[in-house]
Amino acid sequence: MGDLTHLPRCRLLDITLTYILDFNLEGCEEKLADIGHALGTDLSGESARGNAESSVSAVRKLLADVQNDNPLSKHDVT
Repeated sequence: MGDLTHLPRCRLLDITLTYILDFNLEGCEEKLADIGHALGTDLSGESARGNAESSVSAVRKLLADVQNDNPLSKHDVT
């Protein structure tokens, strides 16, 4: 995608991160919950799937907070 968008690799990782996390929700629930814990997300009382989804939401919020949440479509990638 770097050749298509002329964006640096780290920027592309930011843009695609939540897509990758969503894809890996099933099977990586505990690892995703670890990310949520690291981001300070309250994961008490939820199912493993709920914790993973909350963690991905926390990553989305972090990317939005640092203004790094542009979708691929803004960079002419369909």
